[in-house]
Amino acid sequence: MLIIDTSKDHIFRYVISGKLNAGDLTRYYCELEKQYQRKGRLAILVTVSAFRGYANPKALRVFLLNEYKLLSRVSHYAAVSDQSWFVTAIRCLNFFLPHIRLRSFKPDQLAEAEDWLHKQTPGNSDTL
Repeated sequence: MLIIDTSKDHIFRYVISGKLNAGDLTRYYCELEKQYQRKGRLAILVTVSAFRGYANPKALRVFLLNEYKLLSRVSHYAAVSDQSWFVTAIRCLNFFLPHIRLRSFKPDQLAEAEDWLHKQTPGNSDTL
């Protein structure tokens, strides 16, 4: 399941749980592109709960063909999750993607994650 919320402010928010299908992912990448065209580099807040991967090879293919585009479209990425593998992935990606500010938060830190994204500006020297 994928829920996207772009209604509040400059933050692109989405929630994932269960398995993602190709339709979910196509909608996600289309909305990200629209937001990027309107706002420039994006601040993203994802909440991950009980994510179990991709529904089928078609969904994985959509992910693999589109995910790399985010590298130039995202400035800050806050991940809220209790899934240790996802938190570990975010921490590892932080070392390999120095041009994107990535930070992970526990589920009870959602407000802190939003606050962190609101405070960030390009060129900010805040360390992760």
